[in-house]
Amino acid sequence: MAVATGISTDFLSPFGYHNNSIVMGPAGCRFIDYSRFGVPLTVIVLVLAPPLLIVFWLSVRTWRKARGALQTLALRARRPRV
Repeated sequence: MAVATGISTDFLSPFGYHNNSIVMGPAGCRFIDYSRFGVPLTVIVLVLAPPLLIVFWLSVRTWRKARGALQTLALRARRPRV
């Protein structure tokens, strides 16, 4: 997830996404405009992504463990007692 987030944070140039290059001409954007708006976005992603990825990762792991424990209990409850 961290690699995917890092790869998708290419806000600093119009060549990061093909759509940025296409819009650059008709919108009247200059190369410096992408850097001016891209630097704050990149900083926001660099500050927020790591903690959010950790929280998300830990919550998914906890949820999977809890679900596995509940399934085990449910299977034990269904077994006929001899």
